[in-house]
Amino acid sequence: MSTEIRELVTACGGWLYGAARVRYAELVEEWTVAVAAERRIEVVEAA
Repeated sequence: MSTEIRELVTACGGWLYGAARVRYAELVEEWTVAVAAERRIEVVEAA
């Protein structure tokens, strides 16, 4: 997912407007949720 974020930012030359900005926000939210879920699983497994 972080790869998709990098590709989007690179394709836009670092300037996110309109639909690109919306897509960026969606990807960051998805990535944040995925990382949080992964961390919860690791904590449960370690306990």
